[in-house]
Amino acid sequence: MKVTRLLAGLMVSGLLFACSSTHAPGDTDSNDDSVTLTAVPAPKLKMDQQAYNGSDDLKVNGETPYGKVGGKFKTLLKQTDKNDITRTVTEITREPGYRSSVHYMNYAVTTCVTKGEATMELDGKEPQYFTAGQCFIMPVGVKGYVANDGKGVLKMLDYITFPAGEDTMVMLESSKH
Repeated sequence: MKVTRLLAGLMVSGLLFACSSTHAPGDTDSNDDSVTLTAVPAPKLKMDQQAYNGSDDLKVNGETPYGKVGGKFKTLLKQTDKNDITRTVTEITREPGYRSSVHYMNYAVTTCVTKGEATMELDGKEPQYFTAGQCFIMPVGVKGYVANDGKGVLKMLDYITFPAGEDTMVMLESSKH
């Protein structure tokens, strides 16, 4: 079920993967459960960029965000195709009590939690809570942040597709993301 949710998140973001077994036909070795993920080109997507029309203050739902801004980021994949569409996969790690900067997205990002607990706070919405194996979409043009409210390390994978050279988000806080 967790793999299905993660793959659904990949398809939403324009990153399509096909799974194939590494076993040869007739192979009876049942001890090897490995699966090979192979990238399959995604169809050309129309990018509808929305303008942000909220305030540039740091409050989300009228409140100053809690926690410290910070985390570690590692780009696992960055690919630009012949149509100048860029796809990235980024691993984000946050310690307990840390969050992203307040920001808004120019293009939607699909985030899958791979370890720990995440809270997504979006302006005008109730907080949403996610655990390992669950994915969510940070929508276009909505101010917000994602925090680690759990007791352990939070790890997430961000999947985003956007026109090459475009900024994917606008940071409203001057701290490092």
